[in-house]
Amino acid sequence: MLPLLKNPMLAASYLGAFSLMFAQGTLAYLLPLQVEALQIDAMYSGILLSTFGITAILIFLLPINKIFDKYKHHNSMLSGMVIIGIALILLSSASSLGFMFLCMVLYGTGFALLFPSINALIANHTTEKTRGKAFGLFYAFFSLGVVAGSTILGFLRVTFNIGFLIAAAILLLTVCGMSIYFKKRIPKLLKNGSD
Repeated sequence: MLPLLKNPMLAASYLGAFSLMFAQGTLAYLLPLQVEALQIDAMYSGILLSTFGITAILIFLLPINKIFDKYKHHNSMLSGMVIIGIALILLSSASSLGFMFLCMVLYGTGFALLFPSINALIANHTTEKTRGKAFGLFYAFFSLGVVAGSTILGFLRVTFNIGFLIAAAILLLTVCGMSIYFKKRIPKLLKNGSD
């Protein structure tokens, strides 16, 4: 599996998967606490989480999904990460249910950009022989991100405001690092195949 981890585009997709699910773990842990702190009915925790899922599904199904054909997968992946980061920053200061719903729509938009892009990167940079292992690693990073998000923030005992900002900072710092790397390496990588 080491050669797969050394592949720059696969490594980027694994980092994207980890970051996405770190944010997801953060959301699952902190959103109910935020709802409780704002004295909103607890049932809205589930409804808010469903909102981002419904938003993502609509983007997958509606004609807007053609955006995935127009832009390079690594660019839409980074855009998705930035949008999720912004959604978490806004959510950290949300004080009304309506604004929280807007944040979750934004989060769902970022998710819709990020998730298919990661999958496409893996599919385009593996062979039939290595694809199974590559996706196995992908789901390993996926699961690790969820566990890390909720566990680390739970251990730190941060408020929902700080927790969302920490998750957003991790996402945006990852985007910065990946952007710098892609600017240096992507021209060479694209000569060897599409992304």
